[in-house]
Amino acid sequence: MDPTGLPLLAAACAFAPKSKKPCRISPSRFPFFTSAQPRRMKKVRFIFVVLYAIGSSLGLSAQVDTSLFLPAATVLAPRGRTLPLGERMEIWDSLKLSGYNLSTLADLLSREGGVFIKSYGLGSLATTSIRGGSAGHTLVHWNGLPITSPSLGLLDLSLLPITFTDELGLSYGGQSALWGSGAIGGVIGLHNRSRYREGWGLQSQVAGGSFGEKDLALKLTYSTERLALGARFFYRQATNDFPFTPAPGLAERRQTQAAGQQAGWMQSVAWRPSPRQEISAHLWLQQTYREIPPTLVQSRSEASQADSSLRVALHWQRRAERWWSQARAGFFHERIQYEDPLIRLSAPSQFTSFISEVETEWRPGSRHQLQGGINYTYTTARTTGYADAPPFQHQWAAFAAWQRTWASRWHTRLAARQEWVNGRQLPLMPSLGLRGKLSDRWELRAQLSRNYRLPTFNDRYWAPGGNPDLLPEQGWSQEAGLHTQQGAWLLSLTGYHRQITNWVLWYPAPGQVYWQAGNVAAVRSRGLEFRVQGQWQLASWQLRLSGGYDYTRSTNETSLARPLLRAGEQLVYVPLHQAYAGLHLSRKAWVLHYQHRYTGGLSTLSEPLPGYQLGFVRLGYQTKGPGRELGAFLQVDNLFNARYQAVERRPMPGRQYQLGLQLGLRQKRQQQRP
Repeated sequence: MDPTGLPLLAAACAFAPKSKKPCRISPSRFPFFTSAQPRRMKKVRFIFVVLYAIGSSLGLSAQVDTSLFLPAATVLAPRGRTLPLGERMEIWDSLKLSGYNLSTLADLLSREGGVFIKSYGLGSLATTSIRGGSAGHTLVHWNGLPITSPSLGLLDLSLLPITFTDELGLSYGGQSALWGSGAIGGVIGLHNRSRYREGWGLQSQVAGGSFGEKDLALKLTYSTERLALGARFFYRQATNDFPFTPAPGLAERRQTQAAGQQAGWMQSVAWRPSPRQEISAHLWLQQTYREIPPTLVQSRSEASQADSSLRVALHWQRRAERWWSQARAGFFHERIQYEDPLIRLSAPSQFTSFISEVETEWRPGSRHQLQGGINYTYTTARTTGYADAPPFQHQWAAFAAWQRTWASRWHTRLAARQEWVNGRQLPLMPSLGLRGKLSDRWELRAQLSRNYRLPTFNDRYWAPGGNPDLLPEQGWSQEAGLHTQQGAWLLSLTGYHRQITNWVLWYPAPGQVYWQAGNVAAVRSRGLEFRVQGQWQLASWQLRLSGGYDYTRSTNETSLARPLLRAGEQLVYVPLHQAYAGLHLSRKAWVLHYQHRYTGGLSTLSEPLPGYQLGFVRLGYQTKGPGRELGAFLQVDNLFNARYQAVERRPMPGRQYQLGLQLGLRQKRQQQRP
């Protein structure tokens, strides 16, 4: 490995206990940090090491002398697009996320969100289905910049560590007027918050668990009145050799070829030249190596996949009494190296994206709010599957929104987005949102929107089977919901309807042995979502109950012979019923959290999968003192050892344990100036 490579990767190997299998951190599996990379990667690596060295050297001089607190954060995300108006939204702040710092976004949403996670197994690919949509119908953005792969049209949520996020937002329903392509089923927002006047702080967590799991997460921060620095690191490895029974009556066996490792680093720098202005920069480096286990119909597998990503983002924002402006730019480069020696396959692929955006918001009065912006995105991709030169895409967009308050009780927002892709104009994407009080306790929310998704690079350029003439998927969605607070209870009921045409499917080409992509399907989704939450203070005890139920009917509106799809049938991997219930109990230093989830039966391309129930419990203890916080936790996933599959022929693990420790240190908070 190059001497200027990432030093904490070596530390991660030292952290891992000795085993027969060597720690797999090597130049071939972490190519960003090797000397064989091009000059631009060496420059990025050099900047990374300099930032790390500065942060480490300064961190040695920090002195801790007071207790922890939760200061205010500066919001970097655009307010008009992240605040709900008409749509339903769930938010996890830093306090709620603290129990998931050693988990991934897939873990959190599978336990707490109204989202079906299509998981291929422990540590394997995990994607979403929101309101009966496909994985490509969920847009994921990082501080307002989309990070979904343009080649695949989706994002693997098992590659997104919660420790790199300060706030998580999940917005349901169509949002294409505000966010663009892919925001059909919902939008997931990952936000980093800048904190000032804190001095030095350190947060660390370490854990070990079943099936060789080892986790480490570190966060180092330093801030003055105008400067905020942050560095985060995580490392995870597991053998994932869990036992399972292939079918009733067969002998139990262990999963093979399923080991994996992840390591990542995020560096943030924020500067406030004035109280109303902020400039920030973020660097996110991550490497993942995963073995791919055999399916239930395979005797063995030698396949593996290495993922590497580089994400760089720059942000500027300025606030005035009536004006708020922001500019941001992002550079994203990701690579996937798939290997399968059994069939002599080596399939490298990569994509590069550059995104720039300018946005402004103006409040001419107390009842009006105007927002507008311009976005430019350039994307190119390279893989052995493309027959011609690497394709590229120029994408321009202009969006605007007008929000009006009526009689202090009703709020409306009219938004629209116009896009041009490689010079071709797309249809206008409008939306209308409404939120208002029917009474002191009842609130109505409603939204009407037109949404779309561009075909992926693989859909258009893969050889054979790609179709450059594919049309964007598009359609209209509507939703309405009632929300109320009755004493200690919060309740909501939301109904929605969506119809999408030009749905892209891969199907057997007539007279050929390969499959091809085509706009051959139309899908109609409708359903109901119920949420309830109650919270009480009982002497020294705090009790919170929560629950939810989702009814999702998502059907094909056209019939196909191959693959066999009948009109009116439920889409594959879309459960008709989902429900969850949670209990959160705390007293002094003790916290008990239990989550129970039910997922109904799933249809697949072959045999249907039965429904299943999963239990998750976490017991934590935290003690605080002057300038420090110590804690320990024990959590159990799949508490009742259920045997289930979320994807056909892919077994899932039974009961899993994790035991961890956490430490927090913080310097005395600096006094704010009057």
